[in-house]
Amino acid sequence: MMKYISMPFKINVTGVEIFNHLSQFIFEIMFLIFGNFIRKITTDYPDI
Repeated sequence: MMKYISMPFKINVTGVEIFNHLSQFIFEIMFLIFGNFIRKITTDYPDI
């Protein structure tokens, strides 16, 4: 009986973990793109 009760909770926990990893992954990619963009601007226009 406990197996059936704990199953949805496990699925829910893994779903939250997947969502956390996905959001962190998206944030890191956006940060990388933004960092490269800033670096490109600073190298192209050193005066700014």
